[in-house]
Amino acid sequence: MSEDHQGKIYITGDKHGSVRFLFGLAEQKLFEYAGDIDYIITHEAPLSARRSIARQKRIDDNYLLPAVLEDWLTKIRQSTRLKRWYFGHMHVDQEIPPFMRAIFHNVLELDTGRRIPWA
Repeated sequence: MSEDHQGKIYITGDKHGSVRFLFGLAEQKLFEYAGDIDYIITHEAPLSARRSIARQKRIDDNYLLPAVLEDWLTKIRQSTRLKRWYFGHMHVDQEIPPFMRAIFHNVLELDTGRRIPWA
């Protein structure tokens, strides 16, 4: 994990490495700075977002990441600063009110959510 001077946190790891350790660090930083977070960008979606999407992908019994993200969402939802949570795993472009957005083909402006034509 590394932090730059703008307070962005980058987490890297592989599924066979130190993912639990990194999740613990990510969770600690997320809750420590929850009041300062404007945007969350993840590959995976929280469970509640997955339920709002018609195109479902099966979740293996031992795959816990959507449940972990749902827990994080529940805890930081109270933040008045959080503007948007973007994710891409579901392979759809869909708005999920009030503040989540699935992205697949679209390119969007981070702060406005406006679609940027690219092709």
